[in-house]
Amino acid sequence: MTGPTQTPPRARGTHRGDRTHGIPSVRIALAGGFWVLLLALMLTGPQWAQWTASLAAFATAFVLIVLGEVGWERTVASARRAGLVAPPSDAMR
Repeated sequence: MTGPTQTPPRARGTHRGDRTHGIPSVRIALAGGFWVLLLALMLTGPQWAQWTASLAAFATAFVLIVLGEVGWERTVASARRAGLVAPPSDAMR
């Protein structure tokens, strides 16, 4: 097992990421544009629009924190299933 490993050439279009390469960039650009419009409305719009924009910003921040926590818990759980992280000890609880 000390020799070089040969991998077969990949057929065109078989890689899953070939078609979705630009999707994260598009999502980030759309989210950025939305927040620019929301901030502009917050600074120049009527009072009710400012309250609505502030509430939307607060709700979005809360949702992002919750999603981050859930994602972290899923990552730790999958690492435990793979044996990469020891289960919590009873002394820590």
